[in-house]
Amino acid sequence: MILSGKCAIVTGASRPIGKAIAKKFVEEGAIVYLISRDADRIALIAQELDPNDEGKAIAMPCDITSKTSIEEVFEHIAAADLVVDILVNATDLAIEKPLEKLELEDWTRNIKTNLTGAFLLSQKCFEGMKEAGAGKIINVASLISDKVKPGIAAYVAAKGGLVMLSRSIAVEWGKFNIQANTIVNADIDLPMSKEKALERDILNPSEKKSLAEDIADVALFLASEKSNDITGKEIPVDEGFLTSLIKE
Repeated sequence: MILSGKCAIVTGASRPIGKAIAKKFVEEGAIVYLISRDADRIALIAQELDPNDEGKAIAMPCDITSKTSIEEVFEHIAAADLVVDILVNATDLAIEKPLEKLELEDWTRNIKTNLTGAFLLSQKCFEGMKEAGAGKIINVASLISDKVKPGIAAYVAAKGGLVMLSRSIAVEWGKFNIQANTIVNADIDLPMSKEKALERDILNPSEKKSLAEDIADVALFLASEKSNDITGKEIPVDEGFLTSLIKE
């Protein structure tokens, strides 16, 4: 098991991508802290991933935009005599509104949830990773961190910032053997009309949509020692979507 003895935090663990990553990490020997505001949901997921309650999957309700809430998570981890080796920021929130109708509250909520939380958690993990002499930070962004989709400006800005946060971590913390990379996900959790769905299918040369399990496989690679020479990079899991932007 390639993550045996490692401790990981996975945010957004109540959603398909976060859950799939947490599951993959548990299967590969890591102790995984499942982070989400949805306490009931992550409790059920922790039970599913660790049915014998062996301490492999721990549900930790947390508001990642709150330093106090994050402190509580790390106090729990320290009490277990653990240090975070792997951080996965997989939280995803998209509010769909035209830019001119976007309220400051909407903007702030998007930025804080999708970007500020990742910054706060990364910063909190730093000392432990530095002392351990190694660390992995994996951010899950979106294709539209680079390609703009109308109606979700705050989300685009936040995910674009997440890519640059990964690069900044890679540059500033690389000397401490901390690697940071971004998985660029093809899917956004938004309602989609039949017309939009058809257009998406035309633009996507693959016969299936991106699966959470595919993203989890990439996350596992980035979390392992096999990726020690990879940092500051964006790895697309888009089934060729970006290579086929012109409709026939």
